Order: sequence, then structure tokens, then C-alpha cells
Amino acid sequence: MSKTEVDRVEEQAPQSETLLVHLKGLLVALRKVTQLILQEKDRDRLLKRVCEILVEGTAFQDVWLVLVENGVPVEPFFYAGTNGHFELMAEQLRRGGLPDCAKRALSAPEVVVVDDPPAQCGDCPLSQTYAGCMVFPMRLEHAGRVFGWLNVSVDSSLGWNEEGRDCFAEVGNHVAFSLWSIEREAQRQSLEMRYGAVLATTGDAVISADMKGRITTFNDGAAQLLGCPASEALGQQVALFCPDDLLDEQRKLLRRMLETGLVPAHETERLTRDGRRVPVEITMTLRTDEQGRVVGTTGILRNISERKAAQRAVKESTDHVQEILDNTRIQMWAFNGEIYSYVNAEWYAYTHQDRSQDLTPEVWTSMVHPDDLAEAGATWMHHWEAKTEHDNYFRLRRFDGVYRDFFCHAVPMFDDEGRFRHFQGYNIDITDRKRAEQALRESEERLHVVFDSSADYLMLLDLEHKVQMINRVEQGLTREAVIGTPLYTLAGPHEAQVKGCLDRVVGEVGLEQWDTVYSRPDGGEVTFSSMGAPIIVSGEVTGSVVSSRDISDRVKLEAEKRKIEATSQQSRKMEAIGRLAGGVAHDFNNLLTIINSYAELATTNLRDGDPLKSDLEQILTAGQRAAGLTRQLLAFGRKQVMEPRVLDLNEVVGDMDRMLSRLIGEDIEFSTMLAEGLGHVTADPSQVEQVLMNLVVNARDAMPRGGKLTIETANVELGEEYAKKHPDTAVGSYVMLAVTDTGAGMSEEVRRQIFDPFYTTKEMGQGTGLGLATVYGIVKQSRGNIWVYSELGEGTVFKVYLPRIEAEKTKALNKVDTGDLRGHETILVVEDEDAVRELAERILSSAGYEVLTAANGGEALLQCEQHGSEMDLVLTDVVMPKMSGKELANRLSEVCPALKVLYMSGYTENTIIQHGVLDEGTHFIAKPFNSPELLEKIRVVLESENSTKAPRG
Repeated sequence: MSKTEVDRVEEQAPQSETLLVHLKGLLVALRKVTQLILQEKDRDRLLKRVCEILVEGTAFQDVWLVLVENGVPVEPFFYAGTNGHFELMAEQLRRGGLPDCAKRALSAPEVVVVDDPPAQCGDCPLSQTYAGCMVFPMRLEHAGRVFGWLNVSVDSSLGWNEEGRDCFAEVGNHVAFSLWSIEREAQRQSLEMRYGAVLATTGDAVISADMKGRITTFNDGAAQLLGCPASEALGQQVALFCPDDLLDEQRKLLRRMLETGLVPAHETERLTRDGRRVPVEITMTLRTDEQGRVVGTTGILRNISERKAAQRAVKESTDHVQEILDNTRIQMWAFNGEIYSYVNAEWYAYTHQDRSQDLTPEVWTSMVHPDDLAEAGATWMHHWEAKTEHDNYFRLRRFDGVYRDFFCHAVPMFDDEGRFRHFQGYNIDITDRKRAEQALRESEERLHVVFDSSADYLMLLDLEHKVQMINRVEQGLTREAVIGTPLYTLAGPHEAQVKGCLDRVVGEVGLEQWDTVYSRPDGGEVTFSSMGAPIIVSGEVTGSVVSSRDISDRVKLEAEKRKIEATSQQSRKMEAIGRLAGGVAHDFNNLLTIINSYAELATTNLRDGDPLKSDLEQILTAGQRAAGLTRQLLAFGRKQVMEPRVLDLNEVVGDMDRMLSRLIGEDIEFSTMLAEGLGHVTADPSQVEQVLMNLVVNARDAMPRGGKLTIETANVELGEEYAKKHPDTAVGSYVMLAVTDTGAGMSEEVRRQIFDPFYTTKEMGQGTGLGLATVYGIVKQSRGNIWVYSELGEGTVFKVYLPRIEAEKTKALNKVDTGDLRGHETILVVEDEDAVRELAERILSSAGYEVLTAANGGEALLQCEQHGSEMDLVLTDVVMPKMSGKELANRLSEVCPALKVLYMSGYTENTIIQHGVLDEGTHFIAKPFNSPELLEKIRVVLESENSTKAPRG
């Protein structure tokens, strides 16, 4: 109220002199409140003193001021001149109750007049106290923020007029403005502290220097980048870390920064303490004090040696981001597809566009730099069609023709029914900053930019570990779902671990690091490595900042590496066994053939009871065991000679049913579950029988007190999920053969070693440890897989998977009457080992055959020239000096086309395959063999109609 207005009140108003004094007191109070607002920054002291000022120099009987949050009164309450009766009102306010006058004031834009409190405020505990008074409650509001209400009372005889109300309203408006200013300043300080905590966890190097070039700030990122601790760097010249050949460039950058205030995103090199040159991206800005005076420089350095080429887009984004941090100017806009329906004053200040003209897309394109138009326009059109939130970068021409860089963020807006309304967004001038006027906004933008540009997940938490800000969210989550949620509750079974780490961060005021495996909503898993740091404001911990990095790929690679190493170790183990067995197989099998066969021949010529016969039988038994052990080693090493045929596993199981029943004993319940329409597999039938026999024996031994044993077959499809969990398994169609027992089961440690050679859980002398190793080798050599599932006390199931094929079952070879294995045909025996050749001749001659012999291919060809028309079959070793058995058979076929061939060898499968004698229809007998085996094989070849003649080529 002006002095003229007061004079008019003195001349015109009929009120008493008291009213005039009261109005003058209000003017004085207004001046005092104004001075108080400029001096006092403590909210509570300010409000208490305002109440005292309004009572001291005016006719107000009492004054009280109440702040509200979300419509609820909050303490402390401020009052003066109440003579103690305000406590009645305070009790009601503490219970959350608002008097009628307060409700009216909070909903009214102007001062409310209550001229008869006892009648108008029946529920107010002070209504009778205010008998004969007038009460004037007023809402305290500034910039749309309601802080509470101010209430004064005055004697009714004094009356009230418009001048007094306006003066009182002005006091209230001053108080509201002061509350708004104090609150905004507190927010600004809090954001600055939060930003400082974020910088503490960033990997970028931040270096500040004074105007003399002395380093004043050297963060952990700088220490790591330059290999120099902050304690040594502080106070040193910043040029210490600049290569000599780049000092001139550095001086030019400094001059440029002094002229423009900023050197954005410059690629250069810096020296580490040990003299290494590190390529970096550096952004430099001037630092100013509160009066805008330049006090130094700040540089932010980022190591780009490993990602310069791969992350060019990220680098460009970082350049813009750094400009946002240092140059904040925002243009707000809304675009409906035809025109910009709203642009704020900042746009007009920048463009000097006539406000009366519509802003069309053509105006925007005319202002964008020609070099940027194509890319920026394509980005805008893509997101306009998709109606998605996005960022864009381009240069805009200012009213004076200068182009300035801008960052644009646009968000689609929809109505309640999901219909698109328009895009709204903002453009931030990233070529300059409004330092003093935009301090709070600059802090907010810096914080958001650090969040949005980080490759890690960044979160700000309060003291209860609830997420206040987050730069990005995991798949299946939304920001809305995460904000306000305690971070540790997202850790699933690791909740206690994460909560403990966060408690230590805010409780012990220190850094904390932890790794956690999270479950995704889609069922997958992701591993995060996290680091937390406390946020400290005015010496008190107010929350924490957490940085999390997805290390799932690294963990997965390490796991895959361990799995590959384990598989490689197993393969090396098998290969070593195979090499060992293969290395001795040929000579050892020749020796065993001689030992076993001669022992057998000698035994047949002795009478029962002859002491020598018993000794020979022991030799024969030991030889047979040695032959079996060799076959087991070759089987595990996948080197044995196999004669695969197309089989029906149901028939194999059926043929062995009776024998297996006798093998397991009467105390074990034996059953089969054979699938109808079972597919065929390619395998050696004798080897499949050996697999089934070993698995059944293993199951029997696991049930010494009896139990149940089941053999099952089925057609199965193994998909990608199964293949992922079972290495070396190909996706496809298989036939499954399963052997299940209800025995003792096995521990996980035993299960992991069950297929290892020479590993056994049986007592000494009761097993070699090669049974299941042999099974494993046979299955693998047949291109199949075997897996065991077992738990202690729950039994065991072995599942064999052999590839399913679309082929007819191979017809079995003609059976030979084992009662008469004699013959009269002429046989040529070709063997370079004298003892084996002589043995074969003796066995065949004693069975009635005419036998011709040859020590090599040359001798065999001579025999053919002399007796070719007489020969019915050639029994030849596969591997011989100068001419192999296959080459010999080819030569013989030219002279004797009808000659049948039986190959023999003690070598491993790989060697025999190299000599090409395991083709379908080829007859082969593996060493060592005994007399019955050889004679039976000879008869099979001679009597088989489809027996292979000597092959050609």
C-alpha cells in the first residue's frame, strides 16, 4: 500500500484512529517481512519471526501459520499473541483435522473473511475464543505450490476494508514466495550433492585446474586413466599429462575455451605417469564463481582406445551430452502433425519469429542445417510413424544466421482412451549455457545425462533403499514398477545379500561391491556386478547411488570355457586310452590269437584229469580275459572294429530277454516296455548286446536285496533345450534304450565319474572299472549319447540315445550249424606273421580244408597263378608290407572273379577303415579269435549266397 492510499484512508474512512494505526502497522510489517525474507534462509526461524512481526506493530490479536503436505497439517506450527489458547487448535491439527476457516482458505484464491467465528466455525476449538473478533485466513501459495495457510484475528470493532485486506494479502504472498525460494534452494543443493556422488562412481576422468594451470580436482577415473594417484597429481601443472608435441594444440584449445567457454568432444592423447600415450576424448569448459568470473577449467576425459571405432555413435552422443551439461537452454514445443501448436518464449527469443505466424514443419526444415536435415528428418519420420519416444540431434539457425547445435527429446502423448494427440518435447541448446539463471536445471540435466549415457545401470536410492531414479530397466520391468520399490526386493533369493550390502553402504559410509544373479520374468538369468556409494548432503547420509553392470556374457563365457575344458579333458582321456589300446592292439592281438588258439588245440588233445590240461585251461582263461580287456579298452577309446547293421532294438531286447532273466536272479522283478513302431538304428548287434548286458549287470549289482529292473524303448525327439543341457548332443530324432533300477542310487560325485575308465565302487577284485566305460565308448562310436540320472536311495536310470534312421532292417547272415564246422574247400591263407599263418593253416587243415599259404601279396599271386581255379576263399590279413589285403583282393579278382574273401586283422577300426575293408557286405574277423570262431566265420562266408566276391577297385 502506498503512502497516497494511506492519506486517502485518513481523509475518507470514518473508522477510528485505531484502524489507521493498524493500517500503518501493516505497512511497517510488510517492510519488515520483506527485509526478513532477504536475510533469513532458515524456514522455521523465518516463519516464527513473521508471526511475531504481525502481532508486534498491528492490531492483530493473534497470528498462527500452519504448513501442509498433501493436505495434512505438519509440525512445527508457528504462532504469536495467542496467550496459550492455540494449543487447543494444535491438538486438532496433530490429529489431521482442519478447521472450517482453513478449508475455505486452502480452496480460495483470496483472503477469506470470517466476521462471526462462533456462528460460522462451530467445529473450531477456538470459535468461542474469537467471540467479538474477525478472523482472516489466507492460503500461502506460489508458482502453483500450496504451502499452508496464515490466520490472523482482529477485534470486530476495528472493522476491515479493502486496503487492509490487500496489505495483508501482500504479506502472505511474500511469505509464500520465501517458502518457495527456500525449498528450491534445498532441492538445488541436494541435486548437486547427488550429482557429485554419481561422478564418484563414473569411469570418466574429471580434472579441474585453476587459472595458473594447477590441478585442483583429480577423481578416481583420472587416477585410473593416467596411472597416477590424486595425492601426487593435485597441485601439479595439468600440462604434466600432455605430450610435448601436443602442448601447442593444448594452448590453442585453452584460447578457444576462453573465447567460447567450451571445447566440446575433442579427440587427442594424454600421457600416463609411466610415459604411455593414451587416446582420449576430452571436453573442456570454463569454471566460474557465483559472480560469473572465470576461476579455472574442467576437463572430462574418456579412454577411447578400445571402443573408438565400435562406438562412434556413443561418442557422438557423449559430445552432445557434454554440451548439455555445460550449456543449458530449453525450447518447449508441441506438434500435432500439421503445425507446432505450442512453442515457448525461448523459441521466439532464439528465432525472432513473428508470434502471429503459424510454425509449420517447413519453417523447422528451413532452419535446420542442410548437412543435418536428411539424418534428422529420417529419425523424426521413423518415430513419428511408430509414435515412440526418441532423441534427435541437429543444428538450428539463430535469428542472426548463426547455427547452433541442439539436442531434441520428443514424447508421444495419448488421451485416456489411448488415442494419439500430439508429440511434445524440448530442444536444449548445447552450444552455450545459461550459468547463473539455470543453476538448478543444469544440475538436473547433468544428473540425467550421466544416467542416460552410462553403459551401466545407475540408480539413486533413499535411506530405505527405495529406487528414486533409474536410467534404464531390465527386460520385463518398467520404470513405474521400479521407482519407489526397495532395490533388494528385486533380487529374488539374493534379497538378504543385496540388503546387507546396501545397509553397509549407508551405515558405514563407504563403497561396497557385490555380484548377484537375477531371474528374468521370461525365465532367463542375468548376472550383475554392482557398486554402491553413499550420498552425503550437509554431512549426513541421505541415500546411495548404485552402479550395476551386466556381466552375464562374461559369466556365460567362463562357464562355457569350463565346460569345454571338461569336455576336452574327457576327450583327451579317451584319446589317450584309445592310443594306448591301439598302440598294442595289433601285436597283442596276434600274440593272443596264437596263445589262445594253441592252448585250445592242446587242451582238446588231452584227457580229462590230465594235470597239464588244467594248466592249459588256466592259460586259455587268462588269454580270453586279456582279449576281453583289450576289447574293452578299444571300446572305451572308440577304436574297436565294429560291423554295423540296421537294427530293431526291440528285437535285440527280445532275443536277450530269457538270458537276462537268468542273469539277474529271481529276487529282482524284471519287465520290459517296448514301444510300438520303434524306429531303426545303425549299430553292431553284438556291441548293442554288450551295452545291454553291462547295464543290466550294473543294475543287478545295485540291488543286492532285490528290486525292480525295467528295460524300455521309445522314439524320441531331442530339441535345442536338451542339447544345451547335454553337451555333444545333436538335435534330431533318436531311439532311446533305457535301463531303470530301484537300487541304492549314487551320489553326484559318483555320477560324474561313472563312465571314467578303471573307476569302480565295487570292492577290490570284483570289477575292473571298464564295464560302463566300455558302454560309453560303444555308444559314442555308434554316434549316440548316454546319460545317467540317479539319486541316493532313489535308484538309477541309464538312457542310451542312438540316431534314428529311415532304412529297412538288415537281414541277418545265414546261421551255421555249430555242430559241424568242417569243410572240403580250398582256402588260401595270406598272413605276414609266421606263427599266425601256421596256426590258421593248422586249424583249417584239421577241419578238412585244403590249405594254401602265402607270407605276402606276391606269394599269394603266385599261388593264384598255380591254383586259381581250385581256390574257393582267401583269408587275408588287412595290413601287410608292400601290398595290403584290399590291394591283394583286387588283384586276385582279376584272375579269380568268383573267389570269396574274408579279412582278418588285429588293428584298430581307424587303421582298418583306412584300408577300405569295412564297407557294407565285406566279411571280417577280428584278432584274437579261436578255432570255433574262425571255422564258423569260414562256413558263413562260403555258404552265404550274397557273400562278397573279391572286390574290384
